[in-house]
Amino acid sequence: MLEAQVGLQPMDRRELAVKLDKTLTLWAAPEGFEVTAEFYLEALEDLPADLVEAALKQVRMTYRYPSMPKPADFRSAVVAELGRRQRQARKLEIAITRARREGEPDRNCGDLPSGRREEVEAAIGGLVAALKAAPEAGEAKPEARANVDHAAIKGALAGMDLPSLPDAFDPAERKEGVGA
Repeated sequence: MLEAQVGLQPMDRRELAVKLDKTLTLWAAPEGFEVTAEFYLEALEDLPADLVEAALKQVRMTYRYPSMPKPADFRSAVVAELGRRQRQARKLEIAITRARREGEPDRNCGDLPSGRREEVEAAIGGLVAALKAAPEAGEAKPEARANVDHAAIKGALAGMDLPSLPDAFDPAERKEGVGA
């Protein structure tokens, strides 16, 4: 459930294979490619569909060499965005875990004490909305994240009385030498 909310649900492997094959036709397959073809799928198999699309497009648009790109060329195009989503998912997990400590609620927060369920659902909804408004996968530089509503994320977490969870990409929290 959480993976789908923050955009971490992996793409279907067959669909990935079709899209990857289509992109790889741009280059001549090297000798022995039948043996190494699996490594290309391996590099992208844990990525959600939008990040796979972004990785394939990034390599198609920027790879300038006559040889076929390596599996790492595809993954490196989106690794920063994947990391950002994973950090946000972890923050959501922490928030949900803290909220569940009161009365051991079910996965839908249905067993929370009166009034607390709405508070938790609103906070999680605010976090998910902030994640969806985040920059696209290709915008990996911290400056490109200026339009991320860090205040909304922190406000939702603060409303749940959680410990501070700093974000190295938040310009307001950046220290000299951290995330720069």
